[in-house]
Amino acid sequence: MKLYFFSLIRAYRWYALGMSVVAGFAAWFGLAVVDQIRVVTDSIVAYQAGETVSPTQPIIAFLFYKLGHHGMYFLNRLLDIRYKPRLLSQLITDAYTQTVGHSLQWFESHLSGDIASKIADFQDGCMTIVTAGFRALVSVVAISLSVVFLWKIHPIPALTLGVFILIYVPILAALMKHQMKLQHRYVQARQQTMGIITDSIINIFSLKTIGNTARNIQSTLMPAVNRWRMRDHKTRIFDAWWVDNVDTLMITGMVSAQVYVAAQLYLNGAVSVGGFLVAVVMTLNIHREVDQFLDVLLFTINPAVAQVSEAYHVMYEPY
Repeated sequence: MKLYFFSLIRAYRWYALGMSVVAGFAAWFGLAVVDQIRVVTDSIVAYQAGETVSPTQPIIAFLFYKLGHHGMYFLNRLLDIRYKPRLLSQLITDAYTQTVGHSLQWFESHLSGDIASKIADFQDGCMTIVTAGFRALVSVVAISLSVVFLWKIHPIPALTLGVFILIYVPILAALMKHQMKLQHRYVQARQQTMGIITDSIINIFSLKTIGNTARNIQSTLMPAVNRWRMRDHKTRIFDAWWVDNVDTLMITGMVSAQVYVAAQLYLNGAVSVGGFLVAVVMTLNIHREVDQFLDVLLFTINPAVAQVSEAYHVMYEPY
């Protein structure tokens, strides 16, 4: 599986490079917008105090950064227009070519509906990973660059964020590892159930004339549906009790600590009113980015990876 996706990255290296560059600039422009609030605020305070400082230039810079931030997402759309249709076509062609190359014995041992479901899940999961991966990369770069922007205001808020990241990353890795196991089981149950449903519809004539619909539902479909329901239930319990609660506790602690540190620095005269304002706004922005990253990673990318992995291991079995 790794070799296949490395070959895709090589084939679409300019797409991957373009998205990485755009994600980096999108994160930088977003933080520059927040940081420019500090410059505008301090210039307004200085102007009101009688200093010969005009807030016009900082406001123009603010508009430039804001335009640049939105412009990066437009560039990402242009990259998608150029490369995504071609990638979609290749994914479907590769999956279909690999599948029909199997022996008749292989097809007899797999439900045709299950195979069709895996082909659809394979391309859908890959495209989801590409789309969500860009959003996750923007969040990662934004969180990392936040340390630099906070350092410009004062080293202590930056160090506070750095400590939070060092604690958060291993906890997130542990949550991802367990959730991936749950997602694999969930996707497997879903694909098997959809395979049974599709096969039943394909063979509906035989089922109605020779077989027994009610018996087929009770003996074949309901066990698969119950297995799907049970695994969906376990996945949702883990997401609610562990992922959401751990994220809430850690983010609340980080935000509270950052606001307290910024307030103390302002009261001690270590930062200006603009610096205090931006430290608080940037802390809330980091909160939003971490929440978005967690949501994209655990609830979009992780399920998509499990979906692609389950489909790949069946379709790319040895002939």
